[in-house]
Amino acid sequence: MPATEDTRDQAPPSRPQAEPLPFVIVGGIGLTAIAAMVISLFRPQPIPAVVSQNFTDVAGAVLNVEVAQSDPGLLTTSLADREPSAAGVRVPDLRPRGFSLVGGRTRGVRGSPGVLAIYRNDMQELVVWQAYVGQLAELPATTDLRDHGGRHYVVHRKASHILVFWQEGPHVQVITASLPAEQVVSLAYATEGAP
Repeated sequence: MPATEDTRDQAPPSRPQAEPLPFVIVGGIGLTAIAAMVISLFRPQPIPAVVSQNFTDVAGAVLNVEVAQSDPGLLTTSLADREPSAAGVRVPDLRPRGFSLVGGRTRGVRGSPGVLAIYRNDMQELVVWQAYVGQLAELPATTDLRDHGGRHYVVHRKASHILVFWQEGPHVQVITASLPAEQVVSLAYATEGAP
């Protein structure tokens, strides 16, 4: 019986101590994620994301026309009256491509003043054109760069739509649509009067 007396006198076996390193690592990852979120809240959205959101807002009827006008020349004048920085910008006529002008409104991009026009075709497909004071160099890099009719075009692709940007004097112009990429590029080319 001495063996049982020995076990009674011994301290109960202790659990292994938890290593602090895994907790330190998980805590560090959590703090890094929180810091990244806070930093991203104060960083401005890239221009294609802003233009893309404008397109989505128009498609969802969150952003509507301020001036209902189907004539591009009259809409150009009306928008220039509302937004003086748009003077010299011409609202494109996309009727030869099957898109009728619904109207337009003032709409800046990341603090730069600008204007926006809304078009639809017979199938109610949406095209949004925007012009804002800025430079193509402010756009994030992309691999889809094109030259046509003396203009340089920058194509950005989003999950559901295509954005085609180009420079016209002090303004960046962009056409956005949920159409096949080459059709959207063709609409952008049409603004220069080229096929």
